[in-house]
Amino acid sequence: MHSTSFALKDVEHIFNSVYQDIDGYALSRQGKNRLKNNNKALIYGEVTLTALAAILHDLPIQAQHRIFYDLGSGTGKAVVGAALLGSFERVVGIELVEELAATARQLAQRLPPRFPPQARNHRQIVLEFHHGDFRDYNFSDGDVIFIQSTCYDAALMHELAQKLLHQKLGSLIITVSQSLIVPHLRVLKTQKCVMGWGTVSVYIHEKI
Repeated sequence: MHSTSFALKDVEHIFNSVYQDIDGYALSRQGKNRLKNNNKALIYGEVTLTALAAILHDLPIQAQHRIFYDLGSGTGKAVVGAALLGSFERVVGIELVEELAATARQLAQRLPPRFPPQARNHRQIVLEFHHGDFRDYNFSDGDVIFIQSTCYDAALMHELAQKLLHQKLGSLIITVSQSLIVPHLRVLKTQKCVMGWGTVSVYIHEKI
């Protein structure tokens, strides 16, 4: 079963209307300057709706896969995209930079209460955006975890792998640019996607 419940063209106008006047790169610079934090893990990059649709379309989603997390969610593009494109009941973003997390919460108010018209009898989805370090959160209830890990160093990737020990069997973990080579995760597929900053490898893992 694919997790993309309807066509990209059906939701593009909703997505674009939410983000039409938002400069996530400027918000990220503002937040990092305030924090005086130049950690490479905070380098901002945006997932495109087209890339997210391709990723979700190829996920081996089962009926029990209902909760989506984005760890390092920025302005919430992957979270909003998953809500629009997928069959999830709850979508959650966790973001360390306060300016980005606050913007994501505000932008969520631009979405119609029930969306899109084509989706499961106008389904209602729970959207959540949290400000904080994902390492301090319990996201073990997540069925699909998205991580834009391009600029993560080896130490952070190790911490992430340890956190993912607690995920449910069969949950799906998506990483960008780097895979997680650990016994409790199996790489199901690698694919190329065009993101806001260029073409990258995307790795789909399963918790075993």
